[in-house]
Amino acid sequence: MKTPWQIRVDTGGTFTDCWALPPGQIHPVFLKVLSSGRLRLNRDPASGRPILPAAWNLPPEFLADWQTEPLGELAMDCFTGEAAPVIATRVVTGTRLGDPFPEIDLRLATTRGTNALLEGKGAAVAFFVTRGFEDLLVIRDQRRPCLFALRHDFAPPLYREVTGIRERLDATGSVLEPFAFDEALAQRCRELLLRGISHAAVALLHSYRNPVHERELRSHLLRLGFDSVSLSSDLAPMIKLLPRAETA
Repeated sequence: MKTPWQIRVDTGGTFTDCWALPPGQIHPVFLKVLSSGRLRLNRDPASGRPILPAAWNLPPEFLADWQTEPLGELAMDCFTGEAAPVIATRVVTGTRLGDPFPEIDLRLATTRGTNALLEGKGAAVAFFVTRGFEDLLVIRDQRRPCLFALRHDFAPPLYREVTGIRERLDATGSVLEPFAFDEALAQRCRELLLRGISHAAVALLHSYRNPVHERELRSHLLRLGFDSVSLSSDLAPMIKLLPRAETA
């Protein structure tokens, strides 16, 4: 049985690192590309064509169908419109644009989410939670970094606005109070959209047992114009509302 390529890619805010082990080999190949999905290469002053590094062991026509953008006389960007992990995989496997990739065991990682959290550059998010639990991500589990300090300063929650939803499931997932997307809730959602909040996170009580209310709410939010809706029942289908809400 033929061994597939082993490729591991980690995308950061600026660079994407790729580790690749060709089939039947014991020495891996390393590659670093821009996370924008562009290859920044030296430029031949005479012909104006990009110069492929010799270590990549690629034929000169490898970039024949790529788009290019000159950066002065000595450099240029080459790109296909594909994401950085695809570009890195294309280069290490020598797969030309339009050709099928070989069999690959590909694993992806990224620090972009962590970077967005640390830098406070994430999208504006509306948090939807079962009514009565609106303060869940403010109160949390009351753990404090210094137990005996007289003052505790906590990081603000990641969401911009919170909305309580009238619905309730019991611990088995049975419906105690049905969910209804009434006009008041619809108007609240339209107001959020008008304020530029078009991403939503949803965490409803006991939805890990029965996600029906979360999924109904997502359908309505997307219909109204939200760009993305993260459900706790999809991302962390486990007991305990707090970790599910944090993950969403």
